[in-house]
Amino acid sequence: MDAREQLFAAYGDWREWTQREGDAIRAQMWAEVERCQNAKAELQGRILEFTDAAQAASRRAGLDWSSVQSEISALVAQLISMEHQNSDCLALQRSEAEAQHSDLCQAHRNLRRVHVSYGAAASSQWHSYS
Repeated sequence: MDAREQLFAAYGDWREWTQREGDAIRAQMWAEVERCQNAKAELQGRILEFTDAAQAASRRAGLDWSSVQSEISALVAQLISMEHQNSDCLALQRSEAEAQHSDLCQAHRNLRRVHVSYGAAASSQWHSYS
């Protein structure tokens, strides 16, 4: 596989990891989200290496790099769109988790008030008969 093919294969891998990441976000599988993000972080370095190699190979062959750049730009635009969708989904998940946390904190405060109000009265009555 030449450098250009490796470059486009790496972008294909990025697409797959981004799709998996989106699925994991929707399923609230946070360890899988982290695994996907780590894989994409590792891919970044390889993509840079493959880009440099493909660009050098194009120069050596006397080919026009701008046509390859156009293909890359189209791919990157699609990937950015997928990343934005994942980000939006993650923001929604976070917002829902924060709302649930707030509800649970309010329930905890209410239970504490009930316990203070009724728990103290029950204890004092118990002690008056002993």
